[in-house]
Amino acid sequence: QVELRDRSEIVAHLVRTVRGVFDFRGRSSRSEVWLYHFASQLAALLVTAVAGWFLAVSDKELLRDLAGLLVLIPAPALFVRRFHDVDLSGWWALLLAVPLLDKLGAWLDVQAPAVPHAFITQGPIYWLGMVGFFFALAVVLVAPGSAETNRYGQNPRKKGTVPVSDAPIARSA
Repeated sequence: QVELRDRSEIVAHLVRTVRGVFDFRGRSSRSEVWLYHFASQLAALLVTAVAGWFLAVSDKELLRDLAGLLVLIPAPALFVRRFHDVDLSGWWALLLAVPLLDKLGAWLDVQAPAVPHAFITQGPIYWLGMVGFFFALAVVLVAPGSAETNRYGQNPRKKGTVPVSDAPIARSA
């Protein structure tokens, strides 16, 4: 059961996600992932609405696509930290990129229509990857994290804990 006690806790989750854009160490809770998703969808909606008032149709689509790319920047590190929370290697997060193969196939259709590349989006490897994608998505969105400290750090849901990535780095002499 996820409980957010007040607005400052919500803001702290969002700030950690944005500040940790390239921080693949430590752990992130389910609530951090859900809040990031909600905030990024809200930002995309606001950008699209504002763009609708001031820009031509082609410019709106470009701005919407750029905004979509910007909100994706923190996602890889956030998803790696989320896998760490359930005590799995962050490499599992690569499964979340499988649907991008479909986009790659569509791009190749336009760029090189004479080159056979259907194996990218129609072969058994792609569909096996999609099964892995749904497994990874379930872990990120639904699976509870480790209750205690694991090999990736302290439980981010416990009050007063400092994520490993925010702790001072001990340097050996």
